[in-house]
Amino acid sequence: MKTVSLIGFREVGFDKNSPYANEDALIRAGHVGVMLEGDDAIYGFHPTPEAIEAEGGIENVINKLKDKRAAYTIDGRVYNDRNVFVRAAELAELNTPIRFASNTKDPVEFLEVWQFDFSVDDEEFLRIRDQLLAYFEKGTISPYAFPRFNPTGDNCATFPMKIGIRVPVVEPPGQLSLYIPELEKQGKRWRPPQDMN
Repeated sequence: MKTVSLIGFREVGFDKNSPYANEDALIRAGHVGVMLEGDDAIYGFHPTPEAIEAEGGIENVINKLKDKRAAYTIDGRVYNDRNVFVRAAELAELNTPIRFASNTKDPVEFLEVWQFDFSVDDEEFLRIRDQLLAYFEKGTISPYAFPRFNPTGDNCATFPMKIGIRVPVVEPPGQLSLYIPELEKQGKRWRPPQDMN
């Protein structure tokens, strides 16, 4: 048996006045990735930098993705996003707030990175690994979308299903505010091993 892991965290948000306004867009948006036993990479699916630039920046892309009338997709591909998850874990150690009480503005939820492991037999592991690495190594472009607004594309949370990985089922699909609590319920906190930083 081998282990496949889903790693994920919620967004810190896109408020331009936030102390996190200069963080990587994936930190601000929240992210989910796949880790395979024996591989240090954490593979995540997200829009390509070229597609983001062509759309005029990440804020424009986020606004278009949230427009349920537009059925918008953008070119996405699989990257090794390990550095993003390491940074999210660093911010988690600093008790970074991600949600505030509406009446007092006091923090009520803090950033945390969660890991959900599941075991698969060797044959299934090789199939998942080979498909994931094919997307990664070939730089395969696939439609990225917020699935609740456009089911023809995937986001980081639904993409693993394309390669046969079981993911938490939430409605609407891929919504991180619902998906990450499922990782929390079923998993454990993730921190990078000290010797890999």
